[in-house]
Amino acid sequence: MDDLLLIYEVQPNDTLLSIAQSIGMTADELRDFHNVNCQKVGLLMFNGFIGISKVVIPKNYKSPEQIDEELKNALPKPVFSEDFYANSYQVLETFDKDLNISYTVSLKTKSNKEQNSITLTKSNFKKNNISPDDKMSDIALACAQSMEPVILKIDQFGLPIEIQNHEQLKSDFTKQRPDLQEFYTGDVYAAYLNQFENNISDQILLLNKLRATLLYQILFPDKRWFYKKVDWTEDFFVLQNSFSLAFQFNVKYNLDSVQSAETQIRAENVEKYSLSEILKGIKSGEETDEVAQIEMKISYRTNKITKQLESATATVRFWHDGELYKEHQLTITQN
Repeated sequence: MDDLLLIYEVQPNDTLLSIAQSIGMTADELRDFHNVNCQKVGLLMFNGFIGISKVVIPKNYKSPEQIDEELKNALPKPVFSEDFYANSYQVLETFDKDLNISYTVSLKTKSNKEQNSITLTKSNFKKNNISPDDKMSDIALACAQSMEPVILKIDQFGLPIEIQNHEQLKSDFTKQRPDLQEFYTGDVYAAYLNQFENNISDQILLLNKLRATLLYQILFPDKRWFYKKVDWTEDFFVLQNSFSLAFQFNVKYNLDSVQSAETQIRAENVEKYSLSEILKGIKSGEETDEVAQIEMKISYRTNKITKQLESATATVRFWHDGELYKEHQLTITQN
């Protein structure tokens, strides 16, 4: 017999309603449940209750209200809170399974009645498990480290909305640029430094570039994700230097673990753009028959007691003509 089903022996004074109420169901819900599952245990369907001696009941039935209460007690708050983040996480990004970038993210959160903020610092970068030793990676790291830490203003739902120390970041890079130019000589490096300085000069541009990374979108989720009950549509960046795409999202919850709650999110793109448009970051404005298929799987594991983020994973897959074209994986693990 199905492990989730029980056969209830009807007693002389029982009614369908009294049985249903004893397990938190309505009479209609219990009758429908019995009729859907009765053949699994060799019983017959019924409409009227007269003469019924056995009823199939769920082993661990939970009403919608009970489920909502269980989720509320197990999941993080639907608004920003200081205790959601640990002090440090190890991050691993894998591109097409042959390039691994790992680094440490350190976080300091601050919350009061006026505003919420997070100070973020990245360090300990490694490429395929070794410290990068090519000059192009060196200059990229040097530029990135010149704007550490980043202090982000966070809205009530946990999303970055402003870089609070933007002017300081610009000033720090301006001071460090002469030393960088002295070491990284040549037109290629000069062009890279110019582009980097242009990118950080405009706060809105810089903030949008940060928010378009997979790291920021997963590390700073909309806290309302944890309380979605129906499918929803939302924009998401699958490539940092491309445009956002509308995705249809759905969510499931797994509370089986004693310690942790798992929030499982899946999404598929609903806008019809070609893979070429997405990769180039340019919308052609023309209809295409070669619509890209992109799927995402995101999972959050949070502590049921502290409500703290323990880990998060995300996988973005690009499909073309039924074959996997590109894949980006992100794993965030509490240190």
